[in-house]
Amino acid sequence: MTALKKFIHDMGVSNPTVWRWRKLGWLDTVNIAGRPYVTQEAVQIFKERAARGEFAKHPIVPAPQRRG
Repeated sequence: MTALKKFIHDMGVSNPTVWRWRKLGWLDTVNIAGRPYVTQEAVQIFKERAARGEFAKHPIVPAPQRRG
């Protein structure tokens, strides 16, 4: 198991990003003594799903602003 903080550091993402992944059910964590951990299996599943494009969304391009 890996501490969630180490996972966040190793992935190079922010705390809110991982919070969203957990909330959406994309990343499974285990609570041990009040601290979140990630299993190697959960990391592998997450990376495989990401590689398949399961989390991809089309970019939202803002409409051009009208002038005048």
